[in-house]
Amino acid sequence: MAFLNRLWAILPSFGSPIQNDSLFLKNNNAISTTGSPNAITLGSLTPTFSKGFVRVKIYNDEVAAGTITGIGVILYDGTQYVSVGSLAPIAAYGGLLSIIAGGTQLVTNGSITSGLAVLTTATASTFTPSMVGLPIAVTGAGAGGITLYTTVLSYQSGVQVTLSTNASTTVSGTGTVTLTGQYGNVGVLGTSVAGDDYLFPFEVDMSATQVSVYITMTGATSVAVADIEVSATS
Repeated sequence: MAFLNRLWAILPSFGSPIQNDSLFLKNNNAISTTGSPNAITLGSLTPTFSKGFVRVKIYNDEVAAGTITGIGVILYDGTQYVSVGSLAPIAAYGGLLSIIAGGTQLVTNGSITSGLAVLTTATASTFTPSMVGLPIAVTGAGAGGITLYTTVLSYQSGVQVTLSTNASTTVSGTGTVTLTGQYGNVGVLGTSVAGDDYLFPFEVDMSATQVSVYITMTGATSVAVADIEVSATS
């Protein structure tokens, strides 16, 4: 789904944060109950840092097919590791929430090719220039056939736009395309959010070059998505 509110813009209290999305941001990471714990690593980070925040957003989890049991955040400086965050969501939370793309559904006949970012539809006048920059979801186009959450990078015509993220799975005329900027709300809690959003502040006595987030899920085979953002300074 990606981040709409960025840490460096809303939590600048540790000084001037490093802004480098190619290194300090990683969206649409597939996590699952198989192969748990799932490791998501942001490595070779420059400049080095010693304080800041790590944000972890998780979607499509905590349904009957799988539940998150643990999240850990570890920093590394090339020599030593330091744990700066660890939690286990309450057991009662599992099974209450699930995910659908919230917002405005556009079409159900979207097409996109794996490795490419061009999204097309057979329905005339689906897209408009004002959609550039808006968050968008395409079912089936993410890693392993999960929903791809990204933003509209550019507009070409009413039947074609380019997304900010390449598809991981080819979808041919069957993708549900939705303008989304919110969590889904189909769980038993009605309008409650269908995802998890965690923030880990840290300050360590070393110059870190790597952040690793470990996410453990249990239950039947299930696939979820995690976004990781780091906002830090030396």
